[in-house]
Formats: sequence, structure tokens, C-alpha cells
Amino acid sequence: MSEVEQTKVEVGFSGGGTPPMLPGNFQDHYRDKDRAGYILVRGNATLPALCLKTGQPLTGEHWRKKVTIAWSPPWVYIGILGGILPLLILILIAQKKGEITYSLSPGARKSILKRRLIGLGVLLAAITAIGACFFTGAESNDITGILALTGFLLLIASLVIMILAAPIRATGHRNGWFRIKGAGPDFVSTLIPRSLSEF
Repeated sequence: MSEVEQTKVEVGFSGGGTPPMLPGNFQDHYRDKDRAGYILVRGNATLPALCLKTGQPLTGEHWRKKVTIAWSPPWVYIGILGGILPLLILILIAQKKGEITYSLSPGARKSILKRRLIGLGVLLAAITAIGACFFTGAESNDITGILALTGFLLLIASLVIMILAAPIRATGHRNGWFRIKGAGPDFVSTLIPRSLSEF
């Protein structure tokens, strides 16, 4: 069976019962039976031709792209005790990376872009507040402090918004397989259930 034919079979699956076993690289993704709403993907996985968020079949208007995913074990964040550089070094050493190809419908894509624009706006506000600190006089220490605190809080908020705006996020890893958060229930329900501990 060609890759095009495999795609047609997978798109044609209605979601009822157990999805059919498909040959080739279509078995590089599963539904996580241990955690509701999560999926398991192997590095360089190609997900079904369905919107990751809505489960809608792929059309000419859908966005489909290969992106890099990364996961770092929680213990690396102890490096922050030594500063940013030790933290970055630990992340570079311990980080696991892979690639995943997935699709988004126009509506899902628009929603994600909207949240990213909000995050970017908050980031610009943070930069503006921090930059304004350098233009306040020595007699305006109170104002400088308020601007610095506001800028810092806005910076944290922008980072949180940008992280939450990401369509998918790796939350676990085992032997080349990633546990992914972010797929919609209609998409997840089409996948075969397996446990990350099986790999």
C-alpha cells in the first residue's frame, strides 16, 4: 500500500471502535492509555492527516508542517541554582529531541496565532516598561522600581502565554518515544491505545 493510500485509509476511519493497524510509519504514534488526552509519538513521527486539535480530515486549507519537539528531564532545572549558564548546559546535555509532522485546521491555526500575538504584545509591553527605567531620573526611584517590577511581571506573563500557545508540548520521554500534550479529544480517539512503559 502506498503512502497516499495509507493516508486515505486513515482519514476514512470514523473514530468508532479500534482503529485499524496500518503499515509503515503510521505506527509511530499511539493514544496514551495511561493519561487521558495525551499521545505517544516516536521521533520523526508523521501523524494522521487530521487536524491535531479538532480531528477534522485534512483539506487543502489545512496547515501541515514538520516541527521539532524537545523534552528535558525535570532534574536539569536544579542548574538554575548556579545561574542561567549551568542550567543551559544541563539542558543541552540531557535534552531529547525529535521531529513530528502534524496538521491544523484554519480555525485551530487562527486561535493559536491569536494567542501568540497576545503573548508578543505582552512581551513588547514588558520591554517598554523595562526600557523606561533608563529614562527616569534619580529623583524618580519609586517610579523606576514600579516600572522594573511591572516589566519583570509582564515578561514572566509573556513567557507563560507563549508556552501555553504552543500547539503541542513534550511532557515525557522513553527510549525514543515522546509523551505529547495538546492533541484534541476527537483526534486522540482515532489512535490505538498503548502505554509509554511498553517501549
